[in-house]
Amino acid sequence: MGERPDTIDDSLRVDAGSSLPVPDLDEYASYEDGDRYVICDRSNANAWIRSDVTTTLSR
Repeated sequence: MGERPDTIDDSLRVDAGSSLPVPDLDEYASYEDGDRYVICDRSNANAWIRSDVTTTLSR
């Protein structure tokens, strides 16, 4: 995985009131890294996010 950036690129920010397209979850891989959870884009090794806090979601 790539290095963690020290700053957040403002072009990646999303307004709270806006909506985003729903991704096809088969395009992503996920795994636990200690007490963190990592989600990766299978087609782009530089596209990943690691969560420091996880919670259970229900529909």
